Amino acid sequence: MARMAARPVAERLRLGLLLGPAALMLALAIAVPRWAMFFGGGALAWAVATWLLWQGQSQIGYRAAIRHLRRNQLTEAIAAMDALIAAEPEQAGHYRFRAELHRLAGDLDAAERDYQQVMRLSPGSADGYLGLAEVAIQRGEYAEAQQYAQRAAQCAADDWRVRYTRALLADRLVDAREALESAQAALSAGLADRRMAVLLHLWRVRAYARLGDLDSAQAALHDLRASASGLQDWGRVLDSPQAAALRALMADDLRDAQALLKSGAETLLVRWHAETLASASAQRQEVDRGRRS
Repeated sequence: MARMAARPVAERLRLGLLLGPAALMLALAIAVPRWAMFFGGGALAWAVATWLLWQGQSQIGYRAAIRHLRRNQLTEAIAAMDALIAAEPEQAGHYRFRAELHRLAGDLDAAERDYQQVMRLSPGSADGYLGLAEVAIQRGEYAEAQQYAQRAAQCAADDWRVRYTRALLADRLVDAREALESAQAALSAGLADRRMAVLLHLWRVRAYARLGDLDSAQAALHDLRASASGLQDWGRVLDSPQAAALRALMADDLRDAQALLKSGAETLLVRWHAETLASASAQRQEVDRGRRS
């Protein structure tokens, strides 16, 4: 009841538009049995027509936003979603889509606010937490992103998007074992997107190399080569004018994936292992200095 009371007046009017005439026709169907089929059918038709009208409003808003997006008119695309959200302020999906537009525009604060609205409207969904994790990743704040990814996992542990995000973060944080576990889990969850799959195989290769397991790294490299068509898909995506933020985030990974497909893959695997050993040695030296001081 509290949620109903909090709805905007326009929302309650639209609800009345749906239920009022339909309820009247149902009452007439009960009161006049010989016209039950006529009035009952009318009630159903009214409800369906009104539902289609609502759906049409949403579709028009999204079509306008996508049309502007294709023209690289991000300000206009966001304005189209602003109008849709003003008309339908309780739809979490609208905020989620606008957050994606804000991220493309580089306005991470606005994207963060919209993802928080997604969390408010869909508290049991992983979408808001995943969105906040992606914003933190875009800022380079991987530890914070990891916290959001963990919250997302509490909502939907088996969702491939959650596992993909955790694999990405583990790769960035040089947690090879977590990267392997999350990447394999995402692939086993029925991931169909070739772009995501090629990156997951890359992170598997890199994780095995960091652990010094070069035989397993070579086996994972075979999987990477088998999914190489995903790199072509990435090329088409990154050619878009709206892909600047995505290019900055994924450029190093895609460069490494391309390098692994060439004859110098062994050199890259050995380099990753050497970098991990050097980092571990530096951390031990830092700990030793702290103990002595």
